[in-house]
Amino acid sequence: MSKSDTLSISIPVSMSKIHNTLISGFEGGANYWLREDDLVEGFRKPDSKLVWYGHEEVFRQPFKAKLRFDDPKKDEGNGAAVREITNKDLQRGLELMATKAPQHFSDMVTDQGDSTTGDVLLQMIVLGDIVYG
Repeated sequence: MSKSDTLSISIPVSMSKIHNTLISGFEGGANYWLREDDLVEGFRKPDSKLVWYGHEEVFRQPFKAKLRFDDPKKDEGNGAAVREITNKDLQRGLELMATKAPQHFSDMVTDQGDSTTGDVLLQMIVLGDIVYG
């Protein structure tokens, strides 16, 4: 038996917690760097007055969203970077949040999250790290 410094574990996170955290990010936490968001492919509820990310069902099915945000290598407010995100990016962002920002991840899974928690999750999804704030 080999000795290891770490163990890997799997932590289930409900889609409801993830969705609430994403809403916090889109609605306020990330609005200082995230300029535009649009659902390119995925669930759309007919005649809905909600924004696309307001429907949890979007994230339960295959989706693709296009985000325009400030390029971190340019001046603030530039809105020059564009990236499409999918379910794979959401999964990767959660994994990165758990390892790179464990306190924010803990806040999400224990229902203690806020707009900063949402901001961190979106940065992990889009940028792979905390770049802003």
